[in-house]
Amino acid sequence: GINAEYGKQWYQRRVRAGNLTEMSFQTGFITGSLCYMAGVFYVYRQKMEGLKIVRKLPVGLAGGLVGLTLTGVGGGSAYCFNRLVEQPLDNKELDCSSCSLTRGAGVTAGFTGAGMLGVTTIYAHHFQPSMGPISLSVYSFNFLSRSVHGCLFLFIGGFTGLAVARGLNKKHGLQ
Repeated sequence: GINAEYGKQWYQRRVRAGNLTEMSFQTGFITGSLCYMAGVFYVYRQKMEGLKIVRKLPVGLAGGLVGLTLTGVGGGSAYCFNRLVEQPLDNKELDCSSCSLTRGAGVTAGFTGAGMLGVTTIYAHHFQPSMGPISLSVYSFNFLSRSVHGCLFLFIGGFTGLAVARGLNKKHGLQ
């Protein structure tokens, strides 16, 4: 009826205006979740190795920084996925399925890696009292790149974008 047609037009205007869709939100949510899990895994590993929390950020600051990092990573991933994959497919600007797959995987893997590094660096601040910000980032990168879970989370992040882009390719009739 009239309401269905109005809803369809409203949705199409939102997509053209650059608002995020369900697929973009899925990539952002999964990217943020993987980053959080990397931080939880880091804390778990440090506690299993017997390290104690030696310094703390002021109350709520660590949680706020992690939340801000996850929001930035999830939102950035969703926005970039929408702008680089969804909108070009919707506007028929991308006619190459491998292009959208590469873009999708690149966006989500990149944001997953950056978010994992950010969250792990914030948590590493508690366990490594002698390190400054740059040293903490290098330490976190080494930790993540040497751990199976860090590599697995990054792999899952990349495949999330790949899978969502593949679904969009099918929807738009690209092989």
